[in-house]
Amino acid sequence: MNFMTKTTTTSTPTDDEFNSDDIFAKVPNIGDLCEGSATQIPAKEAGSEESSEQAEKEDYSEWGGEEYLLSIYDEIVFDNSYRENFTLRKLSFCFKTRSSEDMININVYLDRLSPKSMNTYQTYSNYFTLAASLRSFQNQDFSDKSIQQVYEYLRTLDSAIIDILLNQLSKFDIKVAKALEVGQKNF
Repeated sequence: MNFMTKTTTTSTPTDDEFNSDDIFAKVPNIGDLCEGSATQIPAKEAGSEESSEQAEKEDYSEWGGEEYLLSIYDEIVFDNSYRENFTLRKLSFCFKTRSSEDMININVYLDRLSPKSMNTYQTYSNYFTLAASLRSFQNQDFSDKSIQQVYEYLRTLDSAIIDILLNQLSKFDIKVAKALEVGQKNF
């Protein structure tokens, strides 16, 4: 019998083939890391750094500026909550920061569910969190409604509306987190 064999060769990429921005191109040898002889990879190239104060100002400007975030912080601290009204085209709604009681109730509801998949758990978590935050939607006022009652209402809405509300709630929560960050720095 005559067997044909094919020999393949692999080549190691040259330095020119690596993109200089490729972080993996600068990874030290694992043996050198274990022995402690590897040099640390610099996080940023010289000359590309911005001052951290300027970077923070730019970060906060996206959220209305530091003064606006401080006003949100003050409202949370002195009024024990923050509310914001939204209008997106023909949708109008209001979110409120969630209370400690809301968070405990959400966790109790989720614990009672015993979901069979992570997807189910996440869906219920999203709905309960939205229900705890939503104070009004269109002409419906939920100020005196329980999480369960608002959840029942949310179940009647189209999933696209829920997606819009969840997207806005995410932005609202990030803004609140930024306000807390600024407030703690200026306390």
